[in-house]
Amino acid sequence: MNILQINHLYRPFGGGERYLLDLCNILEESGHGTVIVSSRHPQNYHIKGRKEYFIDGSFGLKSGLKMWKVVRDIVRLENPHLIHFHETLAFLSPFILRRLMRLKPTIQTLHTAFYFCPKTTKILPNRDICFYAMGFKCITNGCLPEINLRLALNMLWRKWVTAKADRVVVPSLYIKEEAVRNGIASEKVAVIPHFTEKNLQNKYVEPEGSSILFMGRTDPLKGIHELIAALNLIKEKTWKAYILGIGDDLNEYEKMAQDMGIKARIMFLNNLDYADLDKYYQRASVVVFPSMSPESFGLVGIEAMSFGRPVVAFDVGGPREWLVDEKTGFLVKRGDVKGLSLRINQFLEDASLAKQMGLEGQRRVNRRYRKEIHLKRLLTIYEEALETRRQKDWRKGDVT
Repeated sequence: MNILQINHLYRPFGGGERYLLDLCNILEESGHGTVIVSSRHPQNYHIKGRKEYFIDGSFGLKSGLKMWKVVRDIVRLENPHLIHFHETLAFLSPFILRRLMRLKPTIQTLHTAFYFCPKTTKILPNRDICFYAMGFKCITNGCLPEINLRLALNMLWRKWVTAKADRVVVPSLYIKEEAVRNGIASEKVAVIPHFTEKNLQNKYVEPEGSSILFMGRTDPLKGIHELIAALNLIKEKTWKAYILGIGDDLNEYEKMAQDMGIKARIMFLNNLDYADLDKYYQRASVVVFPSMSPESFGLVGIEAMSFGRPVVAFDVGGPREWLVDEKTGFLVKRGDVKGLSLRINQFLEDASLAKQMGLEGQRRVNRRYRKEIHLKRLLTIYEEALETRRQKDWRKGDVT
């Protein structure tokens, strides 16, 4: 099978992009072909032996009309069995997506709940999580002043187009609920959790003493502020922390730590090479996942667990589906800085508990979040999409 994979970025920027890179690898290992269509971002990867097309982006109707011929010619040249869309919000116009759906069977993976929020936060003005469909409630809930109307209209158009895909794949039940709430037929949506290729040998390395790891984007909603505030509550304890940021600089967080008198105990590192991350998982006594906005899944969590590390996470979105509270780590009420600090400290003070929960997490990863399980389920969805299209084509032929 030959699959055209379309995503805005083609480098390990976030969980969705890291998933895409791993997905292409396991498909090719299994004898399937992958073709990449992505943006012209200067940091995008170039992988030897893989067909890759880097094109200009499009947003609305005008730019979509302009770029349609470029995208259509790629599809005609490669003639894939199906097209798999990933993140296209800032890359391909809904006009192009809809036309591609008419050409080939299509799969849409929804990597984030922000797909259904023109604020791209899923957070209401009162700071609560939003559980409403995108639409009129965006106005009545008071979000309108924070919304870019042009983006909102584009996203509503995109939502309508997504419902036309042959199948929709989501990494968690939370995202399925969002998709169905936003008008995508439940029977079209398949929940297939992400997987990790980390630590396939199940090697367990004893961690450094009392060390804490955060790994994620520097976006404020990822919870670095809350983590530093939690560390400040246990500053009389002995610990060290690694904050590995992906994105803009960490100056704001460094200043916060400096003002609290704990900067010397935190190593701030920005945009590390993906291959260098494993050693930090191995150093950590505990990995903290303090996202303040709903996570679609939380790939960092299962990566940490693969190394036998317990995880402490805010209970919002997908993490509760891979983190078993009090067995592989701790779930903490969203925004509860004191609770976060207490759970982190519990692992720092009880290394045997941290190891026990960490190894249980490693076993859970091996049972649920490895490539063989994921690939089998995804290929089934691919086949279902192909069959759906064959049935549609047959019915059209029967009518004519």
